[in-house]
Amino acid sequence: MHDRRTNDTGQEDSASRESLSQSAEDAPNESAQRPRPADPLGALGEQLESLGNALSAMRHFDISPPIIIRGTRDSVDNLARTARLLQQQLREVNEQLENVTQALFAMSAFNFTTPISSRGTSDPIDGLADAARLLQEELARAAVPASHVKSLLKSMPAPAGMLDLRGHVVYQNLHMQRLLRASGNDDFMAWLNSCLPEERRLDLYDLKDLSEPVKLSYRFRDMELHYLFFVAPLLSHFDELEGYAVVGIDMTEQVQTQMALKRAEEIAESHARARFSFVTNMSHEIRTPLHGILGSAELLLGSLTTMDIDPSDIEKHVKTIQLCGQHLQSLITDIMDFSHIDGNRITLDQKPFDLPALLRDCMQSAERAHSSVQEGVITRATAGHSSGVTTRVTIADDMPRFLSGDAKRLKQVITNLLSNAFKFTEQGSVELRAVLIEQVAPHATAPNGLAHLRIEIIDTGMGIPEDKQQQLFEAFEQADVSSTRSHGGTGLGLAIVRGLVDIMQGRLGLASRPGEGSTFWFEVTLPMAADASREDERAFDEMRIHGASILLVEDNMVSRRIVQRMLQKVGCDVMVAGHGGEALELASKNAFDIILMDCQMPVMDGITATKELRKRKHETPVIALTADVAEESRTRCFAAGMNDYLTKPVNKESLCRVIDKHFQRSSP
Repeated sequence: MHDRRTNDTGQEDSASRESLSQSAEDAPNESAQRPRPADPLGALGEQLESLGNALSAMRHFDISPPIIIRGTRDSVDNLARTARLLQQQLREVNEQLENVTQALFAMSAFNFTTPISSRGTSDPIDGLADAARLLQEELARAAVPASHVKSLLKSMPAPAGMLDLRGHVVYQNLHMQRLLRASGNDDFMAWLNSCLPEERRLDLYDLKDLSEPVKLSYRFRDMELHYLFFVAPLLSHFDELEGYAVVGIDMTEQVQTQMALKRAEEIAESHARARFSFVTNMSHEIRTPLHGILGSAELLLGSLTTMDIDPSDIEKHVKTIQLCGQHLQSLITDIMDFSHIDGNRITLDQKPFDLPALLRDCMQSAERAHSSVQEGVITRATAGHSSGVTTRVTIADDMPRFLSGDAKRLKQVITNLLSNAFKFTEQGSVELRAVLIEQVAPHATAPNGLAHLRIEIIDTGMGIPEDKQQQLFEAFEQADVSSTRSHGGTGLGLAIVRGLVDIMQGRLGLASRPGEGSTFWFEVTLPMAADASREDERAFDEMRIHGASILLVEDNMVSRRIVQRMLQKVGCDVMVAGHGGEALELASKNAFDIILMDCQMPVMDGITATKELRKRKHETPVIALTADVAEESRTRCFAAGMNDYLTKPVNKESLCRVIDKHFQRSSP
């Protein structure tokens, strides 16, 4: 224990701490000055490796390894800056302790010329240095009365005392008294040895030859305390041993910091391994469908060149390109969803929906996706592979039909869990079950009441070992990360599920045994709704938009050609513009039923063009057609005056449905 020092204003002196932080930031670091790699993931891996090496070295008081700073403000760079600051602090503390030790041993030989440094802080080590300096000044005089020595020991902010030649305490300050009293042992040597392992215990003869401080640890109540004791012989003017001076430094905080650094090192190493595995898996998951797309395209071009055209081969190649493209789209969607969840940028819609219809739709979607995979287009073939999996949707009789919530995100959670079940179930069944746990009566915030429901996805697949279950919901983690694994995936699906369930303020878990299957479940509480009927839920007929006059504003030639051809196929009259300026000019000369507006374009972007249209009193419906899926982009588009929002890639049905909604509204 020790008293905290303050400056003249009574507040802790933080100037030195700020200076230390600045010096750690500005300290020359060979690794920090090297050019950044072009690959950000490579830079992150290099930084994590340097951080792990430095943290591991600090455990052994080695502060030489450099730490890389990438110059960002993310969590890894913040940890690196903290570690570098700690390196600097440990370096200065070690130097100061060595300096104080040298001064104490010099004083035992009546040499009072060794300078004692100060770091200008209020911590115990600086307090020890200040007290040692005062002691040095007093002992430098020709005769030092014992009362003065006791007075100096008394003023020390750490346990300190004097021992006689038999090892008995002849004087101890208040901090030493409290330390020994709390341990229930007034004999310092007996207490010291009780805190040391048997092979390190000391006797009186060992004290004379001690050249290093004594490190010890002991438990007091529910705390683990750590001390560093300096023992120096007290010699007379005739170099005769008269006793020993002992001073203890409370190192508990420093040891806890080292333990925290060790845990941080383990976490950093774990994240580095997981990220490396993720990058490797992602490369595989992207390159595989790319190979399917490019290879099929090459075969198609070759057939057209040689006129060796087999309709069945063409259909197979085109279907391969479509499925591989859909697989790439799902990968990109997972990455963007995870990024939005990780950045806390997802907001939930609250709209009524039909729960039984949603559950059946989830199962059908998962079955269709699984059927595509079974065709061998995306994943690797395995021996004995078959698709003998039966499905079942079970809904409790007392389950409310209509609920209010974000049906899209709820469907995403269920579909991800179902896809995971299908992936690891080659024979048997996959069941989707909905159970009502509790129904809460109506109240002010939920006029129709609340339903606390539990959704379970039960499969008879391979099961998951218990030691792998906890890590499954972590980002980039998979139960099987070997190069011979028979199932693909990026390791983001279950992390997305966990993030969405957390946003819904629900609970998520699993029960599984190897060879017996798995049950993934989550619980959420949603308001009940009276019904979920909507005006736009009608059968779609492409002929309803036949003859619609549409302005397509798109700078990308590929996107322009595809969308234009889709619309022309259903009989729309399409005019195109390459940027917002052209769109304004065409809109001033022509009457359009619908404007499809890309957002990011040269000369004038889509948002600026839409604002200008609204200023000119154009009321033509404007539909955003953009590759930006961020919620902020959607908000900006609607704020600019757009009427709807479509994200690329878009299929013909989705495109025509949105046009139909606004075209019918604008028709006489």
